[in-house]
Amino acid sequence: MAFGGLDIGSSGVKCALYNDKGSRIALARREYDCMAGGGHYELDGSLVWEKAKEVLREAAAQSKEPVEAIAVSAIGEAGVGLDKRDRVLAPSLMFHDVRGMEESRLLCEKLGKRRIYEKTGNVPNGTYTIEKLMWIREHEAYYKEIEKFFLFEDFIIFMLTGERGISYSLAARTMAFDIMEKSWDEAVFEAAEVESSLMSGTFPSGTVIGTLRPKLAGELGLCKQTKILTGGHDGWCCALGGGMTDNRAAINVSGSCETISVLLDGPRRDGFMMESGYSCIPYIMENTYATYGLCLTSGSLIKWFRDRLGGGRSYRELDESVSDKPSGIIVIPDFSVSGTPCFSLDAKGLLYGLTLDTSASDIFRALMEGTAFHIRMNMEIMEKNGIEIPAVRTVGGAAFSPLWMQIKADIWGREVTTVEGGEGGVTGLAMLAGKEAGVFGSLEEGAEKLIRPGKTYVPNGRYGGYYTETYGMFQEMFAWKRRYGNEFYRTGYRNIGGESPLHG
Repeated sequence: MAFGGLDIGSSGVKCALYNDKGSRIALARREYDCMAGGGHYELDGSLVWEKAKEVLREAAAQSKEPVEAIAVSAIGEAGVGLDKRDRVLAPSLMFHDVRGMEESRLLCEKLGKRRIYEKTGNVPNGTYTIEKLMWIREHEAYYKEIEKFFLFEDFIIFMLTGERGISYSLAARTMAFDIMEKSWDEAVFEAAEVESSLMSGTFPSGTVIGTLRPKLAGELGLCKQTKILTGGHDGWCCALGGGMTDNRAAINVSGSCETISVLLDGPRRDGFMMESGYSCIPYIMENTYATYGLCLTSGSLIKWFRDRLGGGRSYRELDESVSDKPSGIIVIPDFSVSGTPCFSLDAKGLLYGLTLDTSASDIFRALMEGTAFHIRMNMEIMEKNGIEIPAVRTVGGAAFSPLWMQIKADIWGREVTTVEGGEGGVTGLAMLAGKEAGVFGSLEEGAEKLIRPGKTYVPNGRYGGYYTETYGMFQEMFAWKRRYGNEFYRTGYRNIGGESPLHG
């Protein structure tokens, strides 16, 4: 017997299968590109579906055992509209696409920001699915042809099975889902002038929605009886795959963006959480809630450096070129969209401390330091307000970089442990699928069998004082940017009074 997960990301899709002994027996990946330009970011749903079929076919070919169950996770916010013939009508608007900002303001006028946050667990900001749908309704003729509207989790599930169903955790990324009632919030749909009937039914993570369409099963080399399950928002599935099954571990998910994910002691929507943009989301495990601090340009920033300034070197070669000493440069890593605690769709990054002696390798290290400072800032805000950050584990791309992991431990001033294999998302999905297949009696048991802690990085006391001082400067610059940033970039330094970012 085999079971596993299918993870739909913003830049690619992967599928992993495991056997009943807990060993991974198959792994397949495909990449694709997001279409970008002029503040618009789009993803072709038809292309994603084709790549999903490719990885399922490849994974099935690697497995010598029949596949019992597959859980599906996906990126948040982006939606896919189908017509009456189940054809994709248009590219999906990604979360960081600027379309939806005015619609967000209109929703707040109709319902109030506090009411929206209390019900949906999200602070309106222009990124959420319902805000994008409002924009499509107002500006795109194809809106009238939409027969069904999905996020990528339930889109792939529907294409695989012909049945509809979305997990609570991903439904919550629409900002139109009542996180307490676990159902669509009709007041939000009414205010948005969008029909809730377009959406799929909502279910807990790990719910069987259907089995493979018979013809498709043959095409993919899978059994017709293969069960397809709800997984969840990809970030939360990564957290589960990193071992966040109780409040003893916080998970640093480090991919294109970076989060520090923490279980809550209930459905908290405190004032500081709304002010800082911290969502309260139903977690993968039943009757639990979680939140996260977010840096939206992390791995994507490192990729940008590699592609634009890296001189053709690989990540490993770039790591090896870096000094083991702090860079002496402060980076505010908001090179596209900023995250918590100061969200903006039109953010800009900052570098401070460059000299004629600065090398490309210094800047590369500084980018890693900047993202670590950003997450430290979120940790401190949470802990100051009673959300405990326990032992930290890292899953995702940064876990493969000893350099970056040591930087995190040094800047955070705490031990950080990696997870072997690095594939937190599909591991979390396999825990859900294995439970459904009867391999595990619980997700906790699945974690014991599938998750293996890797290396633990301990803070280097040699740099602790330096990073504490530098972090203070980072906070000061971040506060200045939060106060003046957008006006500064639109009108220039002199037009905002000439205050220094460090001494104003």
